[in-house]
Amino acid sequence: DPFILMREDGTFAYLNKKALEAWGYTEDEAKIIRVPDVDPIYNDPAFKELFYKAQTETIPQFETLHKRRDGHVFHVELKVNGISLDGQPHLFAIARDISERKKQEEAFEAQNILIRTITNNATSALFMMNAKGYCTFMNTAGEKMFGYTQEEIKSKPLHYLIHHHRPDGSHYPMEECPLDRALPENFDVRAHRDLFFRKDGSSFPITCAASPIFEGGVPVATVIEVRDISLELEAEQALRRSASELEELVGERTKDLHLVNEQLQQFTYAASHVLQE
Repeated sequence: DPFILMREDGTFAYLNKKALEAWGYTEDEAKIIRVPDVDPIYNDPAFKELFYKAQTETIPQFETLHKRRDGHVFHVELKVNGISLDGQPHLFAIARDISERKKQEEAFEAQNILIRTITNNATSALFMMNAKGYCTFMNTAGEKMFGYTQEEIKSKPLHYLIHHHRPDGSHYPMEECPLDRALPENFDVRAHRDLFFRKDGSSFPITCAASPIFEGGVPVATVIEVRDISLELEAEQALRRSASELEELVGERTKDLHLVNEQLQQFTYAASHVLQE
């Protein structure tokens, strides 16, 4: 890592080889540059404040930007200490280039933003449940669907908040729930229809899926997707009613046709008889 020793006026009393390489200066060139030349954030007033503060206080490690001789700016992590040499105050710093780490952090944050965008705009409720059955994540659709806040949903095992009773009203033990058994028994739940409960106690039909997550062969969490199918069931019932009504109508029309056919046969018989006469 670059080792840097700075005087009170912002000039450099010592720069090791790594510091010169990091900034792209020769030893002679380094004799005439100052802190603001290599750190755009620490101009003269900011540097003096840091310099005097470090003489009496412990400065926590912090991040800043350094500028190479060619103008390229990169991220560094600084650890600074105030020291005295020959009776004069100095500022000693170790500067670590963290450009690659920042790139990884930015890529990770971009991925997180994408994930948050997807989960927050999903119409299905999404939950992350740990190995003990507690919810560690719920998306926006889950909040709207069940009425719980993020803190409330973490207060007790998820099963006892949204899945505590069977459709017939009997108590539903957590150990019998297929969603809670998915992780320890290592199986996926797909298109499971059930009845879930909102915070206000009302229930609604759902279809759900659960997928266990393992790290190093150890079960750590379960991802659960829940979809409210109330409207779908209403549509199915309406369709069945329409089919039943259509069947009744067809039956009535069939009876009418049979009656008309009988009348037609009678007329045909009578007409034929009259024609024969």
